[in-house]
Amino acid sequence: MLINHEWMQRISMHDYISIDNMVYFFALNFNGLYRMYLPTRKLEFLGSAPNEKLYQKHLYGAIAEANGKLFFPPMNGNEIAIYDIENRAFDKIPLKYDAFGMLSKFYGALTVGTKVYFIPARYRYLVEIDTINGDITYIDNWLVM
Repeated sequence: MLINHEWMQRISMHDYISIDNMVYFFALNFNGLYRMYLPTRKLEFLGSAPNEKLYQKHLYGAIAEANGKLFFPPMNGNEIAIYDIENRAFDKIPLKYDAFGMLSKFYGALTVGTKVYFIPARYRYLVEIDTINGDITYIDNWLVM
């Protein structure tokens, strides 16, 4: 029996980011990136993250922006998603330490200068992305064993 919940018929979100009168957010209940132009409240579908299921829920729960790109740490998704705002194109980066099928990998994301940090929930590492040269560092020395 298929249960049809009202919330699944709406575009819901975990997090959003506002840039130049635009609000960007990844849908909570399926694989879709959106933006809304605030003055008119016009909503636009920008695309789906490659290599992820269309109806997967909670793919990305956070967003960080640096150098004209949006960075999405996977929550239930399997790879880091990047969206280039100017070129309107997705890119993906696999996690160095596999967590395929792990739920709630990352809790948050933030930008500090030219670096983006992904805050882990169940993933072992804090991830640091240098948005200038593309280097990715996995940090685990903060763990209490």
